[in-house]
Formats: sequence, structure tokens, C-alpha cells
Amino acid sequence: MKKFTYEMYEKRCKEISEEILKNKRIKYIMGIHRGGLIPAVRISHLTGLPMIQFDDVVPHTNIAI
Repeated sequence: MKKFTYEMYEKRCKEISEEILKNKRIKYIMGIHRGGLIPAVRISHLTGLPMIQFDDVVPHTNIAI
């Protein structure tokens, strides 16, 4: 199994941030709980865009509650 180091994590967050900043339509970063909040916060800091926490959805829909 290949290890995912902090350096790899930081490099990927920077790559994603650069792509996000190219798209002027993106207004915020959405972090999904249970693993997605940590990279969402880092990408939010790198881009300067606000981060929104996505907590839950109604089952079988895309409606946040």
C-alpha cells in the first residue's frame, strides 16, 4: 500500500486550489463530514473562498437539511 504523506496532501490541495481559482463561477468550497472537512478547510484557506460544511441530506434526494 502506498503511503499518502503530508507533502503529497499539501501538493494536491495546491493543485486543486489552482484549478478552482481558474473557474470564476465557484463561490465557495463545500466540505463533507467524515473526512472531507480537513481538505475543504485547507483548500478554502489556499483559495480565500469561504467553506460551507455539508452536514446531511434527506435520504434518496440531494436536499440538505
